[in-house]
Amino acid sequence: MNPTQALTKEEQKSYILQTLKQNGCRITSQRQLLIDIILQDECCCCKEMYYKALKKDPTIGMATVYRMVKTLEETGLIHRKNMYRISCDYAGQCTDPCAGQCAEQSRNKCASA
Repeated sequence: MNPTQALTKEEQKSYILQTLKQNGCRITSQRQLLIDIILQDECCCCKEMYYKALKKDPTIGMATVYRMVKTLEETGLIHRKNMYRISCDYAGQCTDPCAGQCAEQSRNKCASA
């Protein structure tokens, strides 16, 4: 794959799932749902993600959303400036070089939302 070619949403999802598996995370249907929501729409906070997910899965809990966002931030797969966005648009290349450094700051903003 050409590293300058943007990945499709399915390729991004596959990359995210592979990275999570490599980091020892189980891939549950709720985690997949949250990844789909983040890939489809930019979300400004965890609560927004929760309400979107709740429409599709009434059993999902707010804690699940916060844990998933934390996991994605810690692995550098997601970052937040004004919206949550997937960080890696290219295979193996993150578009935000400070994604790992900003993870703690992003978690604090999300937790206060």
